[in-house]
Amino acid sequence: MKNRQHFELLSAYLDRELPPQEEEKVEAWLINDPEAQKTYKNLLKIRYRLRQLPAPWSKPSSQVLSREVITKAENYQFMQLLFWRGGTIAALLITIVSGVLSWNGSPSDRFADAEVKSSEALMISINQPIVEKPIIPVSSPSSDQ
Repeated sequence: MKNRQHFELLSAYLDRELPPQEEEKVEAWLINDPEAQKTYKNLLKIRYRLRQLPAPWSKPSSQVLSREVITKAENYQFMQLLFWRGGTIAALLITIVSGVLSWNGSPSDRFADAEVKSSEALMISINQPIVEKPIIPVSSPSSDQ
């Protein structure tokens, strides 16, 4: 019984749970008793090793786990939405900027031939094509019978 009380007293001393008067008594006891010194050193070693142990891992509760899963899913959906909307906006801006930078006048100027300036040259091109169209003879339906 006495050993148990000494052990608890030393443990309380280590944890700084004793009032100042009892701390003084334990310090005097440690100075005079080699057995108490040995027990005190063992308690110090145990305390040091316990503090170096990793904290035990416990499974998260189902509520915490479900909350984390929902949060990750919402974040993933938000990132997808942001990616697709951002990509669409970026493509639209690139299209607008490239159209503005390459625009040299009215839209109809892009399709007109730059060398044809008068309507007379255009009429000649229509009436006299550059490439001749081949004439394919067509048989009449009455001659086949």
